[in-house]
Amino acid sequence: MEKPSLQVVLDALSILRRHLGGKVAIVGKVMGPWTLSYHMAGFKNFLRHAGKREQEKVNKMLRQLMAVTVTLARAQFQTGADIVVVADNATGDLVSPRHYEEYLLPIHKEITAPIEGPLILHVCGNCNDRPELFAKTSFDAYHFEWQVDARSAVEKIGHRISLVGNVNNPESLFMGTPEDVYKQACYAIEAGVAIIGPECAIALPTPLENLKAIVSAAHEGY
Repeated sequence: MEKPSLQVVLDALSILRRHLGGKVAIVGKVMGPWTLSYHMAGFKNFLRHAGKREQEKVNKMLRQLMAVTVTLARAQFQTGADIVVVADNATGDLVSPRHYEEYLLPIHKEITAPIEGPLILHVCGNCNDRPELFAKTSFDAYHFEWQVDARSAVEKIGHRISLVGNVNNPESLFMGTPEDVYKQACYAIEAGVAIIGPECAIALPTPLENLKAIVSAAHEGY
């Protein structure tokens, strides 16, 4: 927790709380145990173990790294975050629904209790084959990308978990027009997505007017 790379995040949240607390939602972010395992063991190495069903070895790593996620999330709440996003990239491009259900779903059911704050699960990419599984977690919301159709996500999840997203970053927000963004945000609103926003981390050169189009659509849509 004393590493500069972690302290700078906590300092940033503290500054935001001091200047903007109560005016906007301050959202923190941590990596989940599955994503941390990628970084600790390497993508291929970790997924090879999961694919070989070395369940004991994989579960041991996930359990050890779950403590890292919990510690960082608690620290972010204590220093100013209203909400924390847990990014755990068990995307359809890398992990089958069966492996998600076998290895990670039990972790995602347990991880929220010790953190003690509202949490959003973020999973990148095409997850059309697993929204129902995300709805079984104990997270408050699922943040999803444009590859998952908003109407489809709402139909599959219903009211079991809130949805956050899913305005396209590269084509709409970064390279598109405010009209493109507005149209996509309206589609998500009409589909029943609870919180409208970019699908993932936005590129720094993204035009401010494009981001404002999300706010306009949300104000008019609600």
